[in-house]
Amino acid sequence: MRRKRITQLFPFLLPVRRAQRKIIFYAKMYFDQNRYAKTKDSKILPFCIYEAKSMLLNENTGFDMKYQENKVFNLRLAAEPVNGILIRPGETFSFWQLVRYAEKDERYKDGLCVVNGELVTVPGGGLCHLSNLLFWLFLHTPLTIVERHPHQIKDFPSPDEDEPDGVDATVNEGWLDLKVKNNTGFTFQVEISIDGDYVYGRIFVDKAVGQRYEVINRDKSFFKKGGKTFEQVSVCQQKVDIKSEQVISENILYTDVCEIGYLIPEETLSQKKRGERMKRKRVAVLFGGCSTEYEVSLQSAYSVITNLNPNKYETILIGITRQGTWLRYYGSLEKIQNDTWMDSNDCVPAIISPDRNIHGLLEFRDNKVTAALPRKIDTVS
Repeated sequence: MRRKRITQLFPFLLPVRRAQRKIIFYAKMYFDQNRYAKTKDSKILPFCIYEAKSMLLNENTGFDMKYQENKVFNLRLAAEPVNGILIRPGETFSFWQLVRYAEKDERYKDGLCVVNGELVTVPGGGLCHLSNLLFWLFLHTPLTIVERHPHQIKDFPSPDEDEPDGVDATVNEGWLDLKVKNNTGFTFQVEISIDGDYVYGRIFVDKAVGQRYEVINRDKSFFKKGGKTFEQVSVCQQKVDIKSEQVISENILYTDVCEIGYLIPEETLSQKKRGERMKRKRVAVLFGGCSTEYEVSLQSAYSVITNLNPNKYETILIGITRQGTWLRYYGSLEKIQNDTWMDSNDCVPAIISPDRNIHGLLEFRDNKVTAALPRKIDTVS
């Protein structure tokens, strides 16, 4: 049995412990030689590189909805010092360096928070909603993760099965922070707004960038330990070329492990225990052709490509000219939409291999045949 902490045995000591932790917490940051982002600007930088939104109210907590309304109030206070913050080259973003003074004019209300594994109400409850959103935004940038802490238990499955697992970030003043460092030559800016049923987050940058970032899972598995079920999953960041929509690189950022607090079907557990890899399906999208439906095919392909979930599908673009020539296309999606895709710099002659022993796409470069995609194409659209 785990030994109880002194503050659990003597709860009246908890305020003293919290004050002590905060003093040590901020003293370490004062002396750690990092330059923390503290400058705000009401003028937003010109280029938005990622945006996301999150629904504010959760009706399935089992608690009175007033605590959800209190959470929204708390989020408004905490979002104010973050909104508009600039993260310049060499600077580090710290959640608590900015949010520590959010209560200077008004106090937080009681909201929901997990304490010692139990969902309880505490002043300032719900701030993890903001840290989760911020972390999700940061994952779609080249900013370097310095400090991030996962929730210890996942009480229910994600409502959206396409949403990557292991991308949360909990915070607790004096103990747990969210930090990212700008090791690039760009300046980034965070915008947070609350409107209606959603909190919105956007990341801006001062210069145009040629890549965007996608976040996916790899190697998801479940295991049991001490009578409990745990989920383990790698969180990967893909760098995607904006012009060609092709993946340039993929890096594992970290491996997340958390306890699962809901029932997992046995067949799912056994499947994942075998280490089944979570692969994206490769989808070859063909467009164009010799028929009178050529223009319609281009618009249909553009619609299909832009609506495919990049976490689940990797698109392979194959254009067919009006004369019937097949070309592997590496250019931008806009060129498909406006029928300017047949640029020699963006196209390589290619065919889908008719030989069952040679799966994938064959490209013809410099009078040589190259198995550009030797692995199987799962679907052709």
